[in-house]
Amino acid sequence: KKNKKKNKKMSTVESEFQSIPPSLTKILLTLSQTTISAKFIGHRRAQRRLHPREALVRIDNVDSKEAAEKYVGLECFLGKVYDSKTKLTKQGKREIKKPKEFTSEDLPIFKLQTGTFEPRNSSIKFKTVLGKIIKPHGNKGVVVVRFERNLAPVEVNSKVHIKLSRAPEYIE
Repeated sequence: KKNKKKNKKMSTVESEFQSIPPSLTKILLTLSQTTISAKFIGHRRAQRRLHPREALVRIDNVDSKEAAEKYVGLECFLGKVYDSKTKLTKQGKREIKKPKEFTSEDLPIFKLQTGTFEPRNSSIKFKTVLGKIIKPHGNKGVVVVRFERNLAPVEVNSKVHIKLSRAPEYIE
């Protein structure tokens, strides 16, 4: 009886997996196999100064300075989904909306005719910021990452993906 239940579960999972286009599944599988998840803690700080160009990132399952040194030179990116519709307040200022994490509902649709991905909702925009791990920070496995653009304070505690490949030289 247990084997039959497992087979039923496997068949439903396989049917759901087949409904996703093969190119998108390939992208999702390679992303999960070639990246490590981490969390953006905040900007590097001095006693009286904040360094917004350099971000502190805590890598999952890394607890020592020696383990963090292995990740120096790797490329990483922060991917966000933004709502492009902004409402104006009574004073005429725009509301600042906190970006949300990627979910399965926000994944773009693959168009077979053009071979491109299009967002499901026209008000959603996808943004990625590339960065490079520079050096370890402290003794607890935190690393310093320099991104192409400074990260906003709104994005603290957001997920960062670290690629297992070396960063190109144009990223500093």
